[in-house]
Amino acid sequence: MNKIDPQTNPDLDFEASELDDQQASTSTVLAKHKTTALAAMIVSTVLLVLVIILIFLLVRNHFERDKVYQEAYNTGIINQRDIDRVAFKEQLATPYTVYQAPDIYGGFKISYPKNYSTVYNNNTSNPVSIIAHPDKVDLNTDRFALRIELIESPYSQEKAKALDQDSKLDKGKQGYLIKVAGKEAYYRSEYFKDIESQGAYVLIPIQDKTLLIRTDSLQLFEDQFNQIIENVTT
Repeated sequence: MNKIDPQTNPDLDFEASELDDQQASTSTVLAKHKTTALAAMIVSTVLLVLVIILIFLLVRNHFERDKVYQEAYNTGIINQRDIDRVAFKEQLATPYTVYQAPDIYGGFKISYPKNYSTVYNNNTSNPVSIIAHPDKVDLNTDRFALRIELIESPYSQEKAKALDQDSKLDKGKQGYLIKVAGKEAYYRSEYFKDIESQGAYVLIPIQDKTLLIRTDSLQLFEDQFNQIIENVTT
């Protein structure tokens, strides 16, 4: 048998060359895949690190914000306690108790003697209705030191009614205009026939309503009533 010399056989040379090209091409493809995989891994790692950093920052900000809120809350509590202490000391130092209406009803304040007991009258459509009397409010009686009513109708309307009544009274029995908390108000001393007592009342404008403050007995409570009217704030 004759041996084939690869160095003298052109077919073998071609096949060897083709095999080398395939190997080189395969190596190139593998190298590209490795580079792509490495790049993808690097990108994934970077994104993962960024996500971890973002989560860390969000968690830290959350705790820092909660800390700030808690400190502000604690500071607010301390400040409110200080305010309450001052208010309590002032309350002890004054001979009056202060009623303040809700803001929706004008937030007006009325100071009355501490020895007055109060009852909120629910048998009326008026949004504020209070009866006050020294020591105890006895609802079985009909004469009280102080009545507070917030009437739904405007002051101009209530004053017009009062002036119309004045036109039918003698001059000595008519009401007159005064100033309460820097506002015009209407005052009248009147004999209340239903309770057979000489009392007085004041009409004061409060937003679109009218504040009525009344005493059923000037004989017993005139000085206190006048002081209450002087201390009204609106």
